[in-house]
Amino acid sequence: MALLQEQTVRADVPRIRVTRDLVKRIVVFLLLLGIVLLFVVPIIWMVLTSFQPETQIFNPSAGWIPVHWMWSNYVKALEYFPYLLYLKNTLTITVPATAGIVVSSAFVAYGLSHLKWRGQNAVFYVVLSHMVIPVWVTIIPLYIIFSHIHWINTYWPLIVPHLFGSAFSVFLYRQFFLKQPTAVLDAARIDGASELRIFAQIVMPMAQPAILVVTLLNFVWTWTDFFGPLVFLNDPNKYTLMLGLAVFEGKHLTLWPELMAANVMVIAPVLLIFALAQRQFIEGINLTGTVG
Repeated sequence: MALLQEQTVRADVPRIRVTRDLVKRIVVFLLLLGIVLLFVVPIIWMVLTSFQPETQIFNPSAGWIPVHWMWSNYVKALEYFPYLLYLKNTLTITVPATAGIVVSSAFVAYGLSHLKWRGQNAVFYVVLSHMVIPVWVTIIPLYIIFSHIHWINTYWPLIVPHLFGSAFSVFLYRQFFLKQPTAVLDAARIDGASELRIFAQIVMPMAQPAILVVTLLNFVWTWTDFFGPLVFLNDPNKYTLMLGLAVFEGKHLTLWPELMAANVMVIAPVLLIFALAQRQFIEGINLTGTVG
């Protein structure tokens, strides 16, 4: 009898483990679903509101689905919101700034990962320390410096600092470079290849996932930057999309459908780029997140 009970208990153990694993998965799924909804629901509401007539927006009984799809809201938004001008200004800043960070950060990360020299780790920690310094701490000294060299109300303060890399991008590159096989680099050095050639022809071609991650992150950060243009730009004709959107909201806050339409036009390019490169982006994050 005791033997039979022991066999029954042993048979129930795998079943209990399976049940526990299933409950854990359900809990994790529901938790992640709730987090996703926190981000997705406002975007869905914004898109649907951009097509609604103004009388429906604050009418709870009307629901979220537009009674009449008002495509004219986007046409009206363009009357108050010079989208093409702001788009050109934003790209004028975003493209060179992103390219500068992608290239310069890779150089720094190469020196901190594949080159061995005294004080290497100390310099890396100094670079990481810049990640914890708020931008508001340095904004006044930067403004004074840029004012003395007559860069205020130009795009240079928003582009030139990015040409010297960023701490977070250096960190991502370094994490990825440390995963690369050093035997390939040593073989190239034995064959007489210079460090610049190794960097350009071996290291960077193997770092395409990291390059994509750094490019996307910095593109989004620069595209959505509001504080920098607010501080350094005075001419409305030089405003970026984010700054222009704030001006539109301040002047025409009551035009809710047009305001939501302008918001959709601002975030649509970023969402489209991320949707097209989502798979490669997640792969790059996984590869840069661990060091083997």
